[in-house]
Amino acid sequence: MDLRQRCCLHVSVPDGSRDRPDRFIFHIAFESDWRAAERDGEYRVSTRGKRLEDVGFIHAGFEHQVLDVGAAFYRDAPEPLAVLVIDTGQLDVPVVVENLEGGDEG
Repeated sequence: MDLRQRCCLHVSVPDGSRDRPDRFIFHIAFESDWRAAERDGEYRVSTRGKRLEDVGFIHAGFEHQVLDVGAAFYRDAPEPLAVLVIDTGQLDVPVVVENLEGGDEG
């Protein structure tokens, strides 16, 4: 993933969790998008059907969320998927943890 562009990764967590993100976060991608990124040297997909330029960040989640996100948003995927494992220690952009349930995110 080429994250030299100033963006951030948004990570969704359940209400009440104020812990820092785990070292590794996860992003579900279409295999063809990831292969194109490997070829082109950058990955610019935010989430299914949306580009980084449109959304302003790349959606990611914690390991325990991967199956639920996959079932909710990729159940009818027309092609193979890849789960990208992102080492937050290697990022030079902020990781923003969002609260999916509403309430205080701080």
